[in-house]
Amino acid sequence: MELETISSFLKEKDVKNDGGDVIMILPTNIKKYVGHIREYENRYVYEYILNKEVKVKESFYARDLGSKEGAYHAVLLFQKKWCQNHNYVTNIYYNIKNEYIIVELNENKKMKVDVEDIPMIENHNWRIQNNFSYPTTFQSENKKREFISFHKMKYGTNKIHFKNNDKLDYRRENVILYDEL
Repeated sequence: MELETISSFLKEKDVKNDGGDVIMILPTNIKKYVGHIREYENRYVYEYILNKEVKVKESFYARDLGSKEGAYHAVLLFQKKWCQNHNYVTNIYYNIKNEYIIVELNENKKMKVDVEDIPMIENHNWRIQNNFSYPTTFQSENKKREFISFHKMKYGTNKIHFKNNDKLDYRRENVILYDEL
């Protein structure tokens, strides 16, 4: 995927480039930002609740912002900015010289993926789960939610070998499928 394609996939305001070879990209998927947006008759409310305590509650009224659509865009922007400022964004990623992507996971872990994997990163919340040492996400099938590993989703199998023994390096150049051995 070329940089022009990446840029068209993302909104310009979600990309931060310091002029160097590393570009930080904020997810466009609103599910990667904590909290909930609730819709009421003439307003939207953003809430973030932690341990049954409301930490943030902010209302955006249609009358103040010209329309209900204006209120919705304002609450989305507030949610993204608040989460960014408080480090509550899942899977921020970095484009390294347009050669590969580093994706932030939980537990201070990072995985490397190919540039072509950006849509897969955007569409799912990837994390290291308690019982797994590799990135997983939830996938719903027949109304049943199950964990699926990154390598199962990308390569269609759990039977892979990492050439450099880094189990968080999913670039094609580093992965060998067992049937290819």
